[in-house]
Amino acid sequence: LNKLFKTGCRYVCFVSNDVIVAPDFLQQMVAVAECDPSIAAVNPRIYYTQPSNCLWFDGCYFNPWLGRGIHRSYRKTDDGSLIDTPTEISCMTGCVYLVRTAVAELIDGFDDRYFNYAEDTDMSLRIIKLGYKVYFAPRSVVWHSESYDIHKNAGRAYQNYYLTRNVMLLMQSHGTPLQRFVFNLFFFAQSLCRIGAYAVRGEVQRAEAVVKGYIDHVLNRYGKQKVNFR
Repeated sequence: LNKLFKTGCRYVCFVSNDVIVAPDFLQQMVAVAECDPSIAAVNPRIYYTQPSNCLWFDGCYFNPWLGRGIHRSYRKTDDGSLIDTPTEISCMTGCVYLVRTAVAELIDGFDDRYFNYAEDTDMSLRIIKLGYKVYFAPRSVVWHSESYDIHKNAGRAYQNYYLTRNVMLLMQSHGTPLQRFVFNLFFFAQSLCRIGAYAVRGEVQRAEAVVKGYIDHVLNRYGKQKVNFR
């Protein structure tokens, strides 16, 4: 993906393969980016494909104690009262987004250590640290079948592995010492609960994936790894 930032285009738009877009979704995101040269990335409003009026993403903020982005209005039904003006956010989603290539090059694009999951949050935080902004464009609309491709092809254990490993890498890179301490306590307890729940349900590979994610983080094994989980 980083090669796309060197094509000479002003912007690059990424769209996941499990997304349906409105005809003007791109125009609306570009319009927001063009309002301010300090806006480096833009996300659209994202609904679930089913039901199509249920929100998946309506802006997001990064919680540095939990190590993840919190979606605003998550799973809320659109009743017509949602905000209609662009707003600054602290964390973007990699489902669909527009990036200003000049800024992407300044931060050397995506960090290849992530490969999959949390690379979008990492990029957001590095953009903001450089003094640029991430924005939400509510008039740009798309519909998303959440993790459809991963669940159909790679499997949930694949997702467990990369999420476990990469969230710890994210906090290692961006958290303060106190935030990392609190996060590690919470995440370790959460991971033990997940391992136990998966084992009880007979989902052994998902339990193994969480353990492998921890091991590979400790051993600094990042990037794309050979994982045979389903």
